[in-house]
Amino acid sequence: TYGSELRPEPPGAAAKLVAHDVSFWHSISPAALEYIDCITADDDQFRIDLPAKQRWLGAIDWSARRVWSKCLNILRLLKAAGTFANGLDYLAWKVERHSGVRVEPTERMRRHPRVAAWGLVWRLWREGAFR
Repeated sequence: TYGSELRPEPPGAAAKLVAHDVSFWHSISPAALEYIDCITADDDQFRIDLPAKQRWLGAIDWSARRVWSKCLNILRLLKAAGTFANGLDYLAWKVERHSGVRVEPTERMRRHPRVAAWGLVWRLWREGAFR
């Protein structure tokens, strides 16, 4: 589901989360997955057996969901940038904290945050702040 979010997290963030407590995930996975018919488990390996049509439809669905989710998150960030005092500075700081990409909002952006926030988002996107 990380692929469906606009997350300025470094690559491997999900793997790092799991690596923090591997024994927990190894203990909970078989118990949770036994209720899903299409998944079989052999030791530490899991196999998903889905018909080709269902895999194809699932790939299309997740692709559409990924695009839609990113659009909604961008709109949410733009709304926050225009709603709160110093919203653009907060947005830039938050993205820098997670991605390491620093973009300084201009004074014009600060005066007109709802209009100019699009430019800030575009600059952050070009700099690689959103993965």
